[in-house]
Amino acid sequence: MFIAHYDPSMSATRHLTLSSKAITQEINGEMVILDMGSEEYFSLNEVGCKLWRLLESNSDLSVAVASLLEQYDVDSKQLSGDVESVVTELKRVGLLSELPATT
Repeated sequence: MFIAHYDPSMSATRHLTLSSKAITQEINGEMVILDMGSEEYFSLNEVGCKLWRLLESNSDLSVAVASLLEQYDVDSKQLSGDVESVVTELKRVGLLSELPATT
């Protein structure tokens, strides 16, 4: 199981929320997103689509990354870096925001 190799410090206690202005449609394992605020379309590949769906059901990024590691045979550092890139881009375009950390 790949979870044993996952470094939770990469995303521990990070909670993300998806934009309420985003309308999504899955097509052949990929996702098309319409941002009703900007009226722009975006797309996510299969892994990005799964990340989005995981964040819909649980805002904890570490839970999403652990689930993806269970599904794909990939190095945990590579996956964490790729997920961080997607999260950064989704935040930049306003489709995702990070909830303040609670102590």
